[in-house]
Amino acid sequence: MLTGININERVEFISKYDKNEPKTVFTMRPLTGLEMLNFSAGAKEDIVKMVESSVVSVKNFSGFTEVRDILNSLSMNVLGELIEQTNKLNGITEEDAKN
Repeated sequence: MLTGININERVEFISKYDKNEPKTVFTMRPLTGLEMLNFSAGAKEDIVKMVESSVVSVKNFSGFTEVRDILNSLSMNVLGELIEQTNKLNGITEEDAKN
């Protein structure tokens, strides 16, 4: 029997590079299969949109309130972590991500 994606699931993520208190908390969700189809080309813009779609909210971030603006202001290290967490949350293996 098939089971569907739990679109109500929420996962909190804190970067290992966040050394300040309070920690910035990214609340993320899995994407639906149809949403994932939108990002199947794997272009840089698709990866950014995929992470942006997966991040539901951000707590304790200074400077911006919109998810897109926050993502634009992050270092490559933190963006890499968010991409990795998005892939993990959506069942994308490291091999899939490389292709």
